[in-house]
Amino acid sequence: MADGYTRGRMFNLCLLASARADEDPREAVRIGNDALGMAAGLESRRSLAYLREIRHRLAPHAALPEVSDFRQRVREAAMPRAD
Repeated sequence: MADGYTRGRMFNLCLLASARADEDPREAVRIGNDALGMAAGLESRRSLAYLREIRHRLAPHAALPEVSDFRQRVREAAMPRAD
């Protein structure tokens, strides 16, 4: 996608990570980390929903340290912020 479409790219990365979660959880985490980094600058409920979907799909692989770390970071990112 062209530059300037951060949210769209983030959504596409989330969908790709979700699709890879069963076959290659480490690759899903690598892709998911890119999406998580992009999501930091977005105010989008759908972005968080997509990240939670990756987290859910990776649950069977939670024993892998990188998966566990990613799942925790998504959990923290999805928590409501106190202003």
